[in-house]
Amino acid sequence: MASALALLALAAPEATAQDGVRRNVLSLNPLGIPFEYISGEYEHMVSGLVSYGLQGSFLSVNRGSYASVEAKIRAYPNEEWPKGFSIGLAAGVTRLSEDRTNFETNREETETETLPTMAVIVDYNWILGKAQRVIVGTGVGAKRLIGASSDFVDLNTAYPTARFQIGIRF
Repeated sequence: MASALALLALAAPEATAQDGVRRNVLSLNPLGIPFEYISGEYEHMVSGLVSYGLQGSFLSVNRGSYASVEAKIRAYPNEEWPKGFSIGLAAGVTRLSEDRTNFETNREETETETLPTMAVIVDYNWILGKAQRVIVGTGVGAKRLIGASSDFVDLNTAYPTARFQIGIRF
């Protein structure tokens, strides 16, 4: 994971806009690896106040998994993207998968369902390094699955989310 960030940093040392402003952030969650959780984000600056981006994640839990892709829009009240506090909205889809035993056939079966999602996010980012290229971000939020069926009885239709990302600005 760290080597992927290092390669990206080396591959695009001066990938900035013509005005010299770095308008993009690419980040990953290194703490998720031991927990079978993968998360990555791309964020693009529209202005110092607003950004948009994409986030993808995968979580494996016991006999099931969650995979999601979301579009995000964030507002930075301090107008210093990507530094400091931000609040945003996200919308996307989540695919739920669960392995179950069918006792009639005595076979393992996989149930899946793909549902739209909406989320509210509150984040804080730090910019590090002499060149101000390294980003460390944290955050919390709440996500709602829309239209969840009764097939996934253990599924909460609304749940808290957490964010920890390390990335580069280019």
